[in-house]
Amino acid sequence: DNLDHRLIRHWMKSRSMGTKLIIGVIDKSDIHNKEEQMEKDTMVKTICSIPSVDQVITGAPTKVDLAFLERYGIDCVVRTEAKKVYLRRDHHL
Repeated sequence: DNLDHRLIRHWMKSRSMGTKLIIGVIDKSDIHNKEEQMEKDTMVKTICSIPSVDQVITGAPTKVDLAFLERYGIDCVVRTEAKKVYLRRDHHL
């Protein structure tokens, strides 16, 4: 779950496909101690600090359904190995 320059570049490229970039962070049900939770919290804060990221959804589902897409106004899902990227396009041109 490293946030390296390749992943950030991937997000920047994904952001250029839409008007809003939403990163979904899947909850790990195996987090049992404070240290692992702090690592996850730090990762979410780091993702939020990336300029091309507009929103972070914690507890994102591992399988995306239509209800989830509609709730967040998501038009396109770009998946990386460990993260999901959600894109929203404003249709007001």
